[in-house]
Amino acid sequence: MKAAVKAAVKAEWAQMSGVVSAFNRGHLNPQAMQVHRKFRFIGQRLFNDAHTKDPTITKDGWHVLRLNHDIAVMLYVPETTGTGKKKKTTWKYVWRLGNVVGLRRLKVNASERATEAQLAGAEVLAMNPAQLSIQDPAAVFTVRWYHECNSRGDILHGFQNRACKELFCLPTAGECHAEPVELLSNHAVIESVQMQKVRGHIGVWEADVDHIKCIKKKFKQLTKAELVKCKAKR
Repeated sequence: MKAAVKAAVKAEWAQMSGVVSAFNRGHLNPQAMQVHRKFRFIGQRLFNDAHTKDPTITKDGWHVLRLNHDIAVMLYVPETTGTGKKKKTTWKYVWRLGNVVGLRRLKVNASERATEAQLAGAEVLAMNPAQLSIQDPAAVFTVRWYHECNSRGDILHGFQNRACKELFCLPTAGECHAEPVELLSNHAVIESVQMQKVRGHIGVWEADVDHIKCIKKKFKQLTKAELVKCKAKR
């Protein structure tokens, strides 16, 4: 009986590994990404336990990420307010959590202002290595996005919502809030973060409080630096 169970588990892992491997190999091709869209989260149950592991820290203090680790990134996003003639769109910096589903190391360091299309088209030195450092200037991470949510598991609008108390939802394929995966260079990464599964809620994770405090502090420092750069350009 035990042998049969082990064989079934081994077969399931082999099937899931094939799906994930095929999906990761297709990241460079937009059409391939669409083909593998339905398989994007099929391995979620098999990887759930990895969320509770701390990102590895090397002897020199560098944070090292592996597949299914979580990171906080800084984004520059549009915000629309009002309607009709009073409708107005402004841009602002926000931070957001993402789950790493792909790793790649480029042959040439990515530019600070590189677009996702440029990252996707850049020459790759290593695809899905065992690990990558956050500080590596040639590192590119493929992430799927978390959404801020309240204690009931309801997804909240926008970013840095006051009703969010370190709780985040990671939608699966087919859900209305699920978004396409996105490529990010190491320039966008603020910090790694540890997530813990919340019991009683499907797809809801709680971020480590100390990690969130660290992210907020670094984000504040980074936004000040970016504002200085913008003013200097003008």
